[in-house]
Amino acid sequence: MGEPAYSEFGNYKDDMKSGLWYRVDREGVIMATENYWRNVLNGTAQYYDNGRLICIGTYRGLNPDNKLDSVWITDIDTYEERLVMVPSEKGSMKHGIWRYYDPVTGHMIREEEYQVDDLIYKKDFEVITKSDSLRVEKRNKNLPHNKKNKTKATKTFGY
Repeated sequence: MGEPAYSEFGNYKDDMKSGLWYRVDREGVIMATENYWRNVLNGTAQYYDNGRLICIGTYRGLNPDNKLDSVWITDIDTYEERLVMVPSEKGSMKHGIWRYYDPVTGHMIREEEYQVDDLIYKKDFEVITKSDSLRVEKRNKNLPHNKKNKTKATKTFGY
């Protein structure tokens, strides 16, 4: 179906996924670690690209025994907390801080905050690597106003 092949392993409790689960590709390289509660994503999840961390965030699992579940959210304007009802058929949702990383450098490139699967905050980060900063420093040194005059002007006095 176009998706890469993978295997996953973890623990079951009462025939449902429970606790930390691992997903690896066919070579055994880690693709994800996810926490489950009663077969529903709940807690910290980490995702990898070729074994390198690219994302870490949290899921809020909903209670499958009830038609509705309640979740505390904070109003982003007034900072007042309130309880909202969410249909449990949804299973799980992004809830909390999600951080995304460059798989090569490991630098954080984005941060997002979710409340009940709604994105309420997003910030992208510009990462300057050491080689980038050396290039910028070299460019700045070569700007005309930063070059030191190699010939000194001499003032001659005609007496």
